Amino acid sequence: MRHSEVLGCCPHDCQDGCSWVAHVEDGKVIKVVGSKEHPFTRGVLCAKVNDYQTRTYAPDRLLHPLRRTGAKGSGEFERISWDEAIREIASEFENSINDWGSEALMPLHDMGSAGALQRRALMRLFHHIGASRLHGSLCGQSDNAVAAEGHPISFDPETLAESECILLWGANLLSTAHHHWHFCLEARKTRGAKIISIDPRRTRTAAKCDEHIPIRPGTDAVLAAGMANVLVEEGLADFEYARSAADDLDAYLKEIKAWTPDHVCEVTGVAPDDVVRIARVYGAARPGTLRVGIGPQQSRSGDVFVRSISALAILSGHWRRPGGGLSIEGYPTFDNAAPECPELSPEGTRSLHRGQLGRILTSSNLDPPIKGLMI
Repeated sequence: MRHSEVLGCCPHDCQDGCSWVAHVEDGKVIKVVGSKEHPFTRGVLCAKVNDYQTRTYAPDRLLHPLRRTGAKGSGEFERISWDEAIREIASEFENSINDWGSEALMPLHDMGSAGALQRRALMRLFHHIGASRLHGSLCGQSDNAVAAEGHPISFDPETLAESECILLWGANLLSTAHHHWHFCLEARKTRGAKIISIDPRRTRTAAKCDEHIPIRPGTDAVLAAGMANVLVEEGLADFEYARSAADDLDAYLKEIKAWTPDHVCEVTGVAPDDVVRIARVYGAARPGTLRVGIGPQQSRSGDVFVRSISALAILSGHWRRPGGGLSIEGYPTFDNAAPECPELSPEGTRSLHRGQLGRILTSSNLDPPIKGLMI
């Protein structure tokens, strides 16, 4: 029996990007474990992938193209070859282009598997033939928008260990990016950091924090404004930094003035004393961190929240120090869209918002309508 170990990386849509080691016997993976040498993974994988080999060899995994033979929902399919599948798809797409034009085709992809080549390389074909383009996000559109306007929305997560206060705002790290929790614990151990969870639910992470502040869903922007108000009233704001980073500070200060702790409590359900206390802890830290999840921005007031939380980080001046500021989403610095070759797309090709898929597919006004969808 031949045994070998192969280094790899988790492909899931997650901010950890864990390094792993696949144990292989006679050409078959028998187990996958976290790489102990990696500074993030540290020998641990999350529950979603620590048995990755079971899904790789699952008996019901799809291994061949299937064509539906019965009614939708009947579960009746027949196996066909890859050549047949490709010919059939190409024929249907060609008919759509001939009848309606290239923009009647719409490719749709997201980050189920985070590999840039795997997700994006196929888009070259659709750009080349002039298919409708895509923009927008299904989950983090609000932070994408403020990032495009120049707001910093992340930093090296390893520097979390240098923080003296970490507010986990709608972030259930132990279930969604659990290796970031390592650095929170290091901050607690070496810096005496206070770790506070702000979340409507008492999550696994909230139970491990020093404190859990429950909040009414969708009211996060109000709490952020109230905390900013406390920073100003108690002399904890860094006006020098804020004025260097923002050109609308005076207008912002007028907006938050109405959000007193009592008023914040009426909207959010967070007690006035708690609003003041967590603002003081956050403001006095050197530095303080806002580690924010995606969930709070997925509400009617999500865009306002992201702008409010960015403003709070700027007003505090914590961006001056490593481990301080705001962290929502972080990515390596590289051109993630390069594999798509967007320059192949004809000038003037329309772009559709992926977050409005239902409206796009059922629209009676879209010209041309979507007649071919590749997911």
